Amino acid sequence: MKCKHTHKISGKEIACTMETFISDIPIDKFDRCIFHSEDLKWKKNNNFVTLFRELLSHIYNVNLSSFGFYDFIFVGENLNLDYEVENILYFKKLLSKTLLTFYDCQFYCEVVLEQCVFKDALNIVNCNFMKQVLLNSCTFYNELDIFNNCSFKKKLGIYNQNTFNNNVQIADTVFNDDLEINNNQIYGTLRINNNTFSPDFGINLYHNEFLLGFSIKNNLNIGEVNIEENKIKGNSLLNILNKLISYYLIIIFIVN
Repeated sequence: MKCKHTHKISGKEIACTMETFISDIPIDKFDRCIFHSEDLKWKKNNNFVTLFRELLSHIYNVNLSSFGFYDFIFVGENLNLDYEVENILYFKKLLSKTLLTFYDCQFYCEVVLEQCVFKDALNIVNCNFMKQVLLNSCTFYNELDIFNNCSFKKKLGIYNQNTFNNNVQIADTVFNDDLEINNNQIYGTLRINNNTFSPDFGINLYHNEFLLGFSIKNNLNIGEVNIEENKIKGNSLLNILNKLISYYLIIIFIVN
């Protein structure tokens, strides 16, 4: 049976093709595959995470230069990571050589990427995250872009020695919790522009090393912006022009 889900690209309806990557892909009672089904319990019972890992393996094995995940609905699994974690999508030491783009996806689980390596760009477009998202000790050789009406209901944490060899953009996104970017090396430019925050939350930048600096501008409703003990080398850009409900700013720069 074939998945009946379709998505639009440039106004054209495009059919789901996931059965070409996953043989005997599970189909729910509404004729939606495991990746597009809205039945969260059914997805878990039919090993969503295992099949998503299998899909990633197929993508890399056929050496695709780019791949788009359209309208995927994500659930996690229960894991013991020194403590019990329920409903988590966890990847450690994942290697991606493909330009990956997530379009219009819904994440109903915590997402943790640890010690992962992305050789090409990672784009997150118009996706909704219901749980916290953590990037820990990952390496990005190309750009990381989070933009175009993404939303984070919980914290987005980028910390603990992530290395970004290109630009990082977080734009046109809604935050209902803090954005934390701490203890990273960023050799491109970090841009946090045109986002909307819930009034009690804001941006924390601590102990990062920047080569080309960063831009924080045109963000709405930020409760706090805390910028402390960052190292900036080369031509730095700091442009903070925020429309704030409650404005609180601490800047301590160590400039080499």
